[in-house]
Amino acid sequence: MANQTSTIRKKATAAKTAAKKTAAKKTAAKKTAAKQTGGRRTAVKKAASTTKTAAKKTAAKKTSPSKASASKASAKKAASTTKAATKTKAATKTAASTTQTATKKAAKRAASTTKAASTSAARKTSAKKTSAKKTGSGSNERPDAIAVLKADHERVSKLFAKFEGLGDQAHTSREATVATIIEELSVHAGIEETVFYPAVRERFATRDEAIVLEALEEHHLVKVTLNELESLPSQHERYTAKVTVLRELVDHHVEEEETELFKQVRAAFTKSELVELGNELNAARSSAPTRPHPIAPDTPPGNLVSNVVAAPLDAAADLTARAAKAVRGVMS
Repeated sequence: MANQTSTIRKKATAAKTAAKKTAAKKTAAKKTAAKQTGGRRTAVKKAASTTKTAAKKTAAKKTSPSKASASKASAKKAASTTKAATKTKAATKTAASTTQTATKKAAKRAASTTKAASTSAARKTSAKKTSAKKTGSGSNERPDAIAVLKADHERVSKLFAKFEGLGDQAHTSREATVATIIEELSVHAGIEETVFYPAVRERFATRDEAIVLEALEEHHLVKVTLNELESLPSQHERYTAKVTVLRELVDHHVEEEETELFKQVRAAFTKSELVELGNELNAARSSAPTRPHPIAPDTPPGNLVSNVVAAPLDAAADLTARAAKAVRGVMS
């Protein structure tokens, strides 16, 4: 009985041992299968990674020529930009040099034009003085004061007629004509106020001298209008209107002088006195103002002093204006 029990125990133990071995073998088989599966997965992953890497390399190879081409294009653009900048710099330098040369030439031409204008003006003055010593018949008889002043009136009247014949868009010619009118009337008023009117007032001292005082007031109104016109462009809406009013003032003044004052003067002065007065009028032109000065004195001794100051300033301003005009003409 004891032997049977021992045998049974041994068999049970052997069975347990065999079961354990079988379980161990199964576990080992599972581990081996797991390792094999893991290895396969790893291999698949490696293969996929290798494929991706190869694809990237292939894409990189394909992209590389495009990048190289883009780099070349960028380099070409940069070179082209640099070349263009160099050309622009050279062109700018050339333009600056050309402008400087043109400016120098313009200045030289302006100086030459100014010199020519001065020479021409001197010749005209000389011709006027020579003409003033002669009458229309060509004799050596000198014109008297009334003839000198009437000649001034005639020149101004022709200038007004010239202005009226110009078109509204002829701005340069209109302004040049008005500038000449301003100069002629300024000089005319200057010599009348320093030479003619004082002599007439002195001779009329015992009579009514209201006609001379009225003439001085008319001069003042003319100077005010001249002063406004001097700084007004031809395009201004009141430019023509001011010239028209100016002519009306001048025409009225001239009519009163030639029909009333001059007759009284011719009756009050001898022929030789009038001739001498004419000489004094012509001599006074060189020191007369060429621009309007409405607030300056218009009777001696104040006007004598103011003319000494104004005349050279006017001459300098006229010279500057002519030079500027010459430069604009050359540059345009």
